[in-house]
Amino acid sequence: MDEAPTGELIKQALEDARELVRIEVGLAKEEARDQLKSVKRAAIAAGIALAATLLFLSTATMALVLGLQGGGGGAIALAVAGVYLVVAVVAGGLAYRFIPKEPAGETRRRIEGEIKKLKEHIA
Repeated sequence: MDEAPTGELIKQALEDARELVRIEVGLAKEEARDQLKSVKRAAIAAGIALAATLLFLSTATMALVLGLQGGGGGAIALAVAGVYLVVAVVAGGLAYRFIPKEPAGETRRRIEGEIKKLKEHIA
């Protein structure tokens, strides 16, 4: 008679553990998808920053050449180069901002919290 309730308790504990693992895996997948979206945004912004930097360098070089020739086109080219520089800096800042700073941070904190609760419960 004692074995039936103990067996039921063990069975219930295993089912609860299975359900917890299933929920935790689902949450981890969702967090991974969100972080992948952030990485994609960061890569796009970094690509824009790189392209704008190359445009800045080539336009600044052209401004230098035009300026050495003494024409008025050098100032215009320099202004365009300045716009490219601003775009490059802003896109670079966005790329840095989009990079996940703590991969799987929420998942790690949840698991650590569950382990802490389990240790306290066992002790």
